[in-house]
Amino acid sequence: MEKTLPSQRDVNIFLDVVRSSGVTNMFGAGSYIQEHFGVTKYEARDFLSEWMKTFSERRERGEVIE
Repeated sequence: MEKTLPSQRDVNIFLDVVRSSGVTNMFGAGSYIQEHFGVTKYEARDFLSEWMKTFSERRERGEVIE
């Protein structure tokens, strides 16, 4: 059975909330993604990397939860 990964959009929303909570430095947020979404550390790293790459652009469009 193939595992279904969460969408990048869902992970982005989750990470925006984690960021605004101040609970962790975002470079350490991979473990939060792993735990919340049940993904591997490699999948979590890829999601986090994409979130970081697109953060400024998404913020300019008003898509980031502050």
